[in-house]
Order: sequence, then C-alpha cells, then structure tokens
Amino acid sequence: MKIKDKIEKLLAENTGYFIQKQTGVSQMTVNRIKNGQADIDNLSLKNAQALADMYDAQLISNLQRSIGQQKYTNLVAVITANFKEIIDSQRDLAHSDDGDLSDDLMADILEYLFKKNITDPMFIIEAAKIVDNYKQ
Repeated sequence: MKIKDKIEKLLAENTGYFIQKQTGVSQMTVNRIKNGQADIDNLSLKNAQALADMYDAQLISNLQRSIGQQKYTNLVAVITANFKEIIDSQRDLAHSDDGDLSDDLMADILEYLFKKNITDPMFIIEAAKIVDNYKQ
C-alpha cells in the first residue's frame, strides 16, 4: 500500500488531536489536510513517515486484538521459521554439487524479501487470512 493511501485512511479514521498525540504531527497540519486546505503530497517526509508508521501500528494492533496476541506471535514465528527453512534449503542447494551462483543469488533475494515483508503489517494480515482459509 502506498504511503499516501495509508495517510488518507489514517486521517479518515482518526481525529487530528489523536494523531498529533500519537505522531507529533501538528493537529493543525492534520486538520488542514482533512479539510482539503492542504495536500498530502506537500507533507514533509518526516511527517508523512510518522503518519504511515501510525497507520501500520494501528493495523498490527487491530490484528493482535482480533486474533489475540499469542496467535499473532505464533503466526509471526511460524512464518519466520518457514522462511528460514526455505532460505537455508536454497543456500544448501547453492553449495551442493547441483547448485550454482544463481541458487545463492535466489537465497539472497528470498532473504531480502522476507526481511522487507515480515515488518509489513499488510503482509502479516494477508498471511493470517491465508492461514484462516487453509484451515477451512
């Protein structure tokens, strides 16, 4: 999800006062954007990142509340363990007689994708949906 989309959703779902308290972005700035007097595109990078981070934090918090903290922790642990197993398997292949440089490259790419996505709330939410669908 793009930062702009995250900010739009955040502003639609929260008051300027609450956003200011959580992010440090001034209530006046938030309300000017909400009222159409200012544009999200003109936010400083620092403020845009703070708002996007708040949106992500709310998503994770909502997911933890909806499925429970323990289930959330277990989900992240299972995803982490399985990704590690896949990456390790790819590295083992790269260092075997059947492997080559492309196998090692793929392990690096998989590791990068995992590290990038495991901190993305949308990734965790989608993974939770997949797990729920799989159980049915």
